[in-house]
Amino acid sequence: MGALALRLREEMGLALTDPVPVRSILKKKGIIAVFRPLSGSFSGMAVKAMDKTGTSHRFMLVNTAQSLGKERFTACHKLYHHLFQERFEYSANNAGTFDSSRQEEYNADVFAASLLLPEPGINQIIPFREREKDAISLDTILALEQNYLCSRTTLLRMLKTMNLISSDFYNKYSIHHWRL
Repeated sequence: MGALALRLREEMGLALTDPVPVRSILKKKGIIAVFRPLSGSFSGMAVKAMDKTGTSHRFMLVNTAQSLGKERFTACHKLYHHLFQERFEYSANNAGTFDSSRQEEYNADVFAASLLLPEPGINQIIPFREREKDAISLDTILALEQNYLCSRTTLLRMLKTMNLISSDFYNKYSIHHWRL
């Protein structure tokens, strides 16, 4: 999935350290997208329909009642379904679960994380002295979040996948575990 994400970034003329202009990509790819607040934890849906002439029409709905990072992740997740999933018709779920028992949903999650946070770009931004396991500073975590306009959860998951942080580090810096 990382290779597909890097290929799309290259096609869109994005540097590895650039944030993904999600809405611009959707427009360029001819995907009609509606971003609006929805109730509950539902993150979004995607539908592909064919008309009588065989022309494909692609639609996406993204819940903006969630964080901007989650909104962007959901749109990239649904983008995978539209651009890369074979025989795609529809997807309606909560993106970001990384549920490996549902292969295409898992693929979409991995693609979204890779598109938003390309490993080579992350490595360019992290100071050399912080590239050892669990050596990354909170300042660098915040800088990566701000640079890529992503959620803390997605960033920590990617850092863990890259073997830059441990599960203990992930839990320590996860927003869900912070206490004020």
